[in-house]
Amino acid sequence: MKIAVCQINPTPADLEGNLAKILAAVEEAVVLKPVVIVFPEMALPGCHPKDILLDSSFITACASCLEFLTEELDGFPPVILGTVLQNASGLENAAVLVEGGADRQITAKQALPNYDVYNEGRWFSRGKKREVVEIAGKKVLILVGGEMETVEDIPDCDIVISLAASPFIPDQADKRIVYGTGFNIPFVYANLVGGNDQLIFEGGSFTLNAHGELIHQMDRFTEQTQLIDLEAA
Repeated sequence: MKIAVCQINPTPADLEGNLAKILAAVEEAVVLKPVVIVFPEMALPGCHPKDILLDSSFITACASCLEFLTEELDGFPPVILGTVLQNASGLENAAVLVEGGADRQITAKQALPNYDVYNEGRWFSRGKKREVVEIAGKKVLILVGGEMETVEDIPDCDIVISLAASPFIPDQADKRIVYGTGFNIPFVYANLVGGNDQLIFEGGSFTLNAHGELIHQMDRFTEQTQLIDLEAA
């Protein structure tokens, strides 16, 4: 399975700019002939827009941008990305699948940190379920944020993809790889880059094979689009 990971630097609340960045990265990724294109957590709204998330007009604008993106990506390979979605239970930090001119929510972040520089419980409701999606004949499980550190029982799947917005913390990058080895199936970690107030997202997106071996890692603090071929690992 060939997966293009787009490690981008979105600007919080700059929906027009982030939309353009996503579309440009998709165009770059398509040349690599992937079967699916993956963006990090909160790729569309940026991370974190903070209290603008309490403004309903911003949430409506996010939904409109997702609708536009879905129309623009009709005919492209499936795209998985992080955004915000308003549901009956509240606002969720979600992962969506854009495919064939339609989009749908796959999952929403369940582990909402509320410590140090985080205050996600102020903005988001906790996700309720995880869904396995089939892409190119493979069963793919999507995780959002730090769930890779807390999830215990995962449904039957062939690949785990984690959409992340993980800031730079000394030695934390190595710990993420250790967490990923616990799944015992191919594991793809797509992380943001860029600075937002006191947070500096470090990138370093990586892939592990079914044996927990590191087979691919992207640069830190640099926007990149790269292809991972799991069949060749």
